[in-house]
Amino acid sequence: MTLHHNVGTKRNLVNEISAYLWHKRLGHKSKERMQKLVNNEILSNLDFTNFGVCIDCIKGRQTKHIKKSATRSTELLEIIHIDICDPFDVPSFGK
Repeated sequence: MTLHHNVGTKRNLVNEISAYLWHKRLGHKSKERMQKLVNNEILSNLDFTNFGVCIDCIKGRQTKHIKKSATRSTELLEIIHIDICDPFDVPSFGK
């Protein structure tokens, strides 16, 4: 009995010439870079018809939004950030 009896079946279900599949396998390379790899015969011919929008690439390009209403202090101790917390009711090891 083999442990991986369905590996061949799974490989048959995957479209190995899918450009989108190779885009994900190669760490989300651009379409142009992948076409260079095909032209240089590093990759076999790929089918770029299903190469659409990659949501992961869009999320990776998003930048952190900065609050425009935030102010910076100009004087020493003008703005102080502290955590305010009441005493805990949970006993500690020392008490």
